[in-house]
Amino acid sequence: MNIIKKISLIKKLLISFSFLVLSSIVISIISLNELSKINKLSENMGTNLLPSISSGIRVSYHFSRFRNRELQHILSTTEEEMRSWEKAMEEDKVKINDNLKKYEMLIDNQKEKELNQEFKILYNTYFNLHDKMIQFSSSNKNSEARAILSGEMRTTFNKINDIFREVEKLNREFGDNAVTLAKSSYEYSKSTLLTIGIVILIGSSLLILLIIYSIKSQLNLN
Repeated sequence: MNIIKKISLIKKLLISFSFLVLSSIVISIISLNELSKINKLSENMGTNLLPSISSGIRVSYHFSRFRNRELQHILSTTEEEMRSWEKAMEEDKVKINDNLKKYEMLIDNQKEKELNQEFKILYNTYFNLHDKMIQFSSSNKNSEARAILSGEMRTTFNKINDIFREVEKLNREFGDNAVTLAKSSYEYSKSTLLTIGIVILIGSSLLILLIIYSIKSQLNLN
């Protein structure tokens, strides 16, 4: 207590002010650090995860439409109908390729890269079979065209759909992990800031009592 008495009132006030300023700086650093983590997670979801999911859904949708149009081509009875379905298929293929390019730009992990390579092989296989099927269908060899469509093409298409489902599962896992990390960061921030707040409250109270004690001591001396 004698040591405390020897410290001047100005120094005690300076210590108190420094303590409050330092506490504010620590709180700000922790808050900014955790907010930065949450911001990165939200940015990744907005610029990568959600667009990736959206592009994948569009590829799957246009691929399914493309396959439906192939069947319509086989069922067509006139040259005009066939040309109409071929034009529609070309439009779908353009949309498939456009969305594939968007998706490939967003790939950021090894597993998706491997799945994408597997998809490309199946994609080329499918469209090679498609060309054969169209040749048969255009020549009114519908039995041969249907055999390809319901045989090798269906098998290849199912494998492509398996890849779509695997990618969807991966994206869902990434999304769940991002949410878990965000919650974890929030809980850490909350508990840390609460602890620091309690320490500041106790420290400030002690400093206030110390200053009051010093003032009283000086008044008694006078």
